[in-house]
Amino acid sequence: MSTLLRSHFADTLMDPEHPVLLGLVDIDGGGSKVFLNGVSVAKREYLLPDSRGSWAILYEDGCQRLTGAFAPQALPVGTDLETVTAIGGLVSDSPKRTWQELEEISPAVPDLGSRIKLTALERAIQHALPYLEEACARPKAYLKFETMRVYVSQARRMPARAASYLAAHTEDWERPTLLSVQPKRVLAEVREDEFDIYENRLAVRLVDHLLRVVGPRIAEVSRAQRILAELLDYSGSTRGSHWRAKRICSLWAETVTAEQGEKRARNTLDQLIAIRQRLLALKDSALYRSIPLRADVSDSLKMTNILATDPVYRHVAILWLEWSRNTARRQKPPAQVFGEYRGFCDAFKRYCLLLVVRALSQLGISAQMPEERRAFGAGARVRLSKADLTLSVTASGLIELSAKGQIMISFLPLPAALNRARTDEELELWLSQVSAGVHGVGVGPDRVVLYLSSLVGGSRTLSLAANRYLQTVGNEPSLLSGRKFGLMPVSPWEIDCVERVARCLRWALTAAELRSFPASVRAALPASLTTMPPWLFRVGNELRVLRHPRPHERRGFDIDAVWETAKRTLATAEDEERRLNGVERRGRTPHHERKALAQDAARSRADVRTARTAFYQVDTFKREIERILADHSDVSNCPACGSAADTANGYKHDAKFYEFTCGDCKAQWGVRTCRCCGMRVPFLEIGSTIAIHDRGPGWIDRYVGRDVLAIPLGDGRYECSACGKAV
Repeated sequence: MSTLLRSHFADTLMDPEHPVLLGLVDIDGGGSKVFLNGVSVAKREYLLPDSRGSWAILYEDGCQRLTGAFAPQALPVGTDLETVTAIGGLVSDSPKRTWQELEEISPAVPDLGSRIKLTALERAIQHALPYLEEACARPKAYLKFETMRVYVSQARRMPARAASYLAAHTEDWERPTLLSVQPKRVLAEVREDEFDIYENRLAVRLVDHLLRVVGPRIAEVSRAQRILAELLDYSGSTRGSHWRAKRICSLWAETVTAEQGEKRARNTLDQLIAIRQRLLALKDSALYRSIPLRADVSDSLKMTNILATDPVYRHVAILWLEWSRNTARRQKPPAQVFGEYRGFCDAFKRYCLLLVVRALSQLGISAQMPEERRAFGAGARVRLSKADLTLSVTASGLIELSAKGQIMISFLPLPAALNRARTDEELELWLSQVSAGVHGVGVGPDRVVLYLSSLVGGSRTLSLAANRYLQTVGNEPSLLSGRKFGLMPVSPWEIDCVERVARCLRWALTAAELRSFPASVRAALPASLTTMPPWLFRVGNELRVLRHPRPHERRGFDIDAVWETAKRTLATAEDEERRLNGVERRGRTPHHERKALAQDAARSRADVRTARTAFYQVDTFKREIERILADHSDVSNCPACGSAADTANGYKHDAKFYEFTCGDCKAQWGVRTCRCCGMRVPFLEIGSTIAIHDRGPGWIDRYVGRDVLAIPLGDGRYECSACGKAV
């Protein structure tokens, strides 16, 4: 009887020897009741950390115990845990979680406007901070008198036994005189201010507590201010793609107005920084240094006469009560910690599903009627508006996009901050766990792990290549190092998470569409079609469809009219054959006309065979062309703006290459063939100026977002998605 640790996404066994990643490993008791961190687990469940970041598994009979730890840097911080859980709650609180309702939920930080305002506690700090400064500058003290030997010049008050002590200690004499002695040191009562009293301990510990409150709030408001500043930059700057800037500003307009929000966030941040600076200055006060560091005070306030009546300390007590109400230092029970992490993992899966739904909507894909009114969540499967596309969500949270039953791309939600690894070696260890956890999930390299993180929170000690690999769709062989999955950071605190997921979907869908052309025609060109239309191309003996024909090109190459003509010709020949056969059967033809009748019948049968062959060729060709045009999207429509390309002036092609140019936005897209490996590489260039020298982590998403396929290398070259060479 042993507890098995299995991958959350597959049924593979996982090694608990190294620190594990949150959301990657499940505990499976094999039918036995076990306890995880003191909480009873009766079925397959996430392996979750306790309050110290460790895990412990104990069987009910106590005969076996397994322990281990989580990677502490990869665990979610407070703001991430709170915001993701809030968004997951919005998704789960939808009545039926239909596609339309998911499209209306913003994946950005919920209620960002209130987060950039001062809280009630922070306003109370602002009000009471002058009193706290006064208490540290002029503290109350307990007057304590001690008897000690001091120099005569320092003595102010002497006890009664000072004379007898001096007479007995000649070392304290300066010199003897005829009648007495001249003392050098005497016993004196020295008054000493005792600052280590309860009220001062309260004030000093309050400084420490407030610093722990203000620090995370500064980080939170800084992230919000950075987001809003970037939104202003995108709305007013020409850097990168204006399509991307427009989409991002439209998305975040659902949450907060960028200009007003940025000013409010900057003002709040300035106030919080000022509060922290004043609190740090108090740590250098004489009172703070006189109180021992280990002199702790319980959260429950003990009201003394000084705290109740002193005009300064009374405000210190009020501020302590306000802090205690807002941030109590109670130890959370194991069940509460278990529930918080369990809810966070489920919320992150719902958050990733929301990102995929919003990204598909951004690409113009929605649920197919009437299925859009069906509940959409774990275990659901929805047909999409684009032909033959379905989106499914497994019980483990795996999100799969399929076309004609074949998986195009799989998204694996992983609520662990992978880009907070401290070294490349630690990241390699984590990625090996991820590789083992996703083994056997999905088909091919189009698997993308959506992990909780942000570029702002990423580690600065990782190498450039490691940081770049942490944000790739999986089409950059120079970064994959043999792994068959991509990585994409997502967080409510990042402004372009929908763009990142949309880039993954663009690669899976648009790349497949572009690779499908030129499409081979499994039929011969009928002899009755004497002219070759511009959307057909002959390579040797093979005929290929280069693109969808324009309406005027269909009229110039009217296959339907040719088919109708061939059908009428066949019908006429068959009618003539039936007429002659009838004449022969009746046997009333004169003897001298029978030879001519037989010749006419033979000629008619030959005409039928010829007409049937011609009709079969035309019908086969027509059906094959209709199948190709119906099964494939029109690749001549611009992926960026949706306009139809001018096929006369904006289209170039040969046997291994084709390229469209949009007449409206000047975007270029098509397919090139790699000379090294023969891979057909789809590309998309939207025409914006990309600073190729800026190839830091996330540079593609910063400049073009979803409007890219193969990675651009500059000078019109792109990276082959198979071998990494320039094409």
